[in-house]
Amino acid sequence: MEIHFINHNNILAEDFKPLTEKKIKVLEKYNLFISEIKVEISKIKHPEHKNASHEVKVSCNVDGLYYSATGHDRKDLLAMDKALELLDEQLSNYHKKKSKKR
Repeated sequence: MEIHFINHNNILAEDFKPLTEKKIKVLEKYNLFISEIKVEISKIKHPEHKNASHEVKVSCNVDGLYYSATGHDRKDLLAMDKALELLDEQLSNYHKKKSKKR
């Protein structure tokens, strides 16, 4: 599984990439074929997210289906945690549906 980071001119925490890679590896527990995962990090400044200054979008392709999750928070690591939590939930639901069909 390849992990691609796309950083839109942000200063990230030093341990952002290693921690993200470690947390993404946990998704392998579903035994799904995920060829690559894209992690986009950007700053947001619109009034809708007054307290959030980082946006992390995690997307992947699983068996031809596109999954994406976005997390917002003032800190980049917390935004990443929120996005991965949502993606984990989506993949869990897909795994359950796939297992029932067998």
